[in-house]
Amino acid sequence: MVAPMKILQLRFKNINSLAGNQELDFTKPEFTETGIFAITGKTGSGKSSILDAISLALYGKTPRVDVTGSSNDVMTHGERDCFSEIIFESNGKKWKAAWKQELSKNGNLKQIERSIADENDKIIADKVSEASKKIVEILGFDFEQFTKVILLAQGSFTAFLQADKSEKGELLEQITGTKIYGEISKKVFERNKLEGQKLEKIDLELDAIKILNEEETQKLQNEISNFEEQKNSINRELQAIEQILEKIKALHSALENIKNLEEAIKNLQKKLTDNENIFNKAKQELQIKLDLQTAKNQELKDKKTEVSKILNKKEISYYHSEKEKITVFGKEINNLVSNIEEIISNKVKIEKNDKIIAENSAKVKELAAKIKSEKKSLEDIEKHINLLQENIKLAEKIRSLEEHRKALKDGEECPLCGAKEHPFAKGNTPHMGEKESELKDKKQQLKNLSEQILNKEKTLEKLKNDISNAQKNNREMEMKIGEDRKKIQQILSELGQIGCKISEDENCINELELTRKQKLDEYKKNDEIIKSAENVEKSIRILADGEIPKIGLEIDAKKNEINSLQTKTTMLKTSIQEKQGQINLQRVNVEKLEKEKMSAEKSPEELQTEYRAKKQKTEELLRESGAKKQLLENNNLNLEKSKQKIAEKEQQQITSDKWKRLDNLIGSSDGKKFRNYVQALTFENLIALTNKQLQKMSERYLLKRIGDLSNPFELLVIDKFQNCAERTAQNLSGGEKFIVSLSLALGLANMASRNVRIDTMFIDEGFGTLDSDYLDVALTALSSLQSEGKLIGVISHLSELKERIATHITVAPVGNGRSRIIPIC
Repeated sequence: MVAPMKILQLRFKNINSLAGNQELDFTKPEFTETGIFAITGKTGSGKSSILDAISLALYGKTPRVDVTGSSNDVMTHGERDCFSEIIFESNGKKWKAAWKQELSKNGNLKQIERSIADENDKIIADKVSEASKKIVEILGFDFEQFTKVILLAQGSFTAFLQADKSEKGELLEQITGTKIYGEISKKVFERNKLEGQKLEKIDLELDAIKILNEEETQKLQNEISNFEEQKNSINRELQAIEQILEKIKALHSALENIKNLEEAIKNLQKKLTDNENIFNKAKQELQIKLDLQTAKNQELKDKKTEVSKILNKKEISYYHSEKEKITVFGKEINNLVSNIEEIISNKVKIEKNDKIIAENSAKVKELAAKIKSEKKSLEDIEKHINLLQENIKLAEKIRSLEEHRKALKDGEECPLCGAKEHPFAKGNTPHMGEKESELKDKKQQLKNLSEQILNKEKTLEKLKNDISNAQKNNREMEMKIGEDRKKIQQILSELGQIGCKISEDENCINELELTRKQKLDEYKKNDEIIKSAENVEKSIRILADGEIPKIGLEIDAKKNEINSLQTKTTMLKTSIQEKQGQINLQRVNVEKLEKEKMSAEKSPEELQTEYRAKKQKTEELLRESGAKKQLLENNNLNLEKSKQKIAEKEQQQITSDKWKRLDNLIGSSDGKKFRNYVQALTFENLIALTNKQLQKMSERYLLKRIGDLSNPFELLVIDKFQNCAERTAQNLSGGEKFIVSLSLALGLANMASRNVRIDTMFIDEGFGTLDSDYLDVALTALSSLQSEGKLIGVISHLSELKERIATHITVAPVGNGRSRIIPIC
């Protein structure tokens, strides 16, 4: 069953002049009930942009513009994104295909996005390459076929009908896509030529192979046999000479062996004498080592007695322990001396601080009294300064009222105070120069006294701090004296009796120093004993661990050397006896070979000369025989090569004949032979499909192909209403050409869609050449396709289509190069 392909819905945004979001639903009754609708609008308004949106959603490109990742001429100018989405039906299933591209923040194009989803919105392809392959698999045709079966190119067929004979083939090739058959024709022509050249090359190679005839082969074989017989005869003679020469060589070898054996015996006898001398010397050296070992053992015994005497029968560890005790005792004596000295020092410091406290306390009392007195004087000066300032202030006020005083008269009331007497009105104003000078002196006196008080207060504070610090230091030193006394008691409890009485004075320190010196003398005595004992013990270790074992090893080595020399002496004597026996055997062999040599007729030199001559003859025979064998071998190889080349020629002849026959049928250097043949068949099929479509539009016309392979594209139009009169396509009227070209386009759509039934088609322009009658005929014919379930979209700028087609989509300009789709009416 043929699977239908139908476009159901289309959504897009910012495609060419159609800015903003746009949506068309072809499943609405106004589309499905009539089967035809019009897309109308002024030229350039953007009608074909709807077809671009469909093409972009399905294939990612349009017939007019190729959109890439770096170039996008379909996006509305000034916008930052565009997309197209189509829902369609194919193979009984619904699918959704989408295409999208945006601008980045910096204004560059982002990568194109494509996707295909099934009717459950499951994404089955989300990459550009995957989507391109999947859409062809779903629809059953590629982009080029899509432009023929969905976007009907009836305008191309109008051009085909009006073209001359030479142009029709090229136009039909563009319309039907049969260009490949011309290429096939050229390839066949070129392949036939190539296979013929291969056959000629094999013939030349076959002629170049040289093969010997039977007579030449037999002659070579006879010559090789003769060479072999001569070589075998000479080889037998060579073997006889070789046997004689081997005996002479054996005689010389036996004599040489006797000579070598006699020389070897002399060398062995010399080695035997040398070995016996070394053996005697080794025995003497061994005795010396044994005597030295005895002496060293006695020295070791004496050293052990000496160390025991030094240590007074005690272990050396005892003296180390005593040294350690003395060291600890000395450290504790030092600690005692240090603590006593620190106590004495702190007592002196406390006495000094007590004196400072007493002296500073008296100074504090005296200084505090002075500060108190001076502060009383300071208050008196401040009061005096305040009084002077009040007087000066009053005098200044009196002087500021000079003008007002001039207006006062005796006996008249003062407007301010009401007094009738005016003592300052007659110029008796007070003079304050002396008061101001006195005020200045008092202020300076106040400043000086304040500074004196401040200095005394600082001194007083320092004295108090010194007293406080001295008292604090005394407390700390008393605590330190207590700690030192505790340490002294602890040291005394650890030392026990030390030979002197401990007190906090210089005499005790002197006695402790004397005790420490006595202990130091004991320490030195023990140290001398330890050093003397260690020196003797070092000598003992050198003897016991070094010298005595070394002498023992040397004695063992010397004994081993003596044993080895004895063994070597025995071996040398045995070897001399063996070689003497070999000499006796060689002499017997020499006597035998001498007798055999006397029976030879020729001297060794003559035999060698004869041997070399015969050997050279054998090599010459080998070379000549080898050359003849190589000729036979080459002939065998040539026979095999000839067989292979004949088989290759037979196979190439079959291949060449096949391509020659195919070249005769379809091959040509310009590709016209096969292209015309295929186009004739294609055109014949197209005419049959076209007549079916033409019958649906008008029962009046039929198309008929005439001409042969040289001109297979000529058409006749049969007018059944005019007694089946035949006319050429050039004699058709404008309306008739439109009907015929539209039928051809519909026929091509059926042929290109193969096993897919196309239920949605678009016809872009072409109606402007039709008069009213033919326009009715064309629209009626297109409407009749509704019975087949087809939906036809007619794209035209003709306003008449709005009246003749019930359903139409209007694309109207809105300014600035942009348009909008007016709702379907």
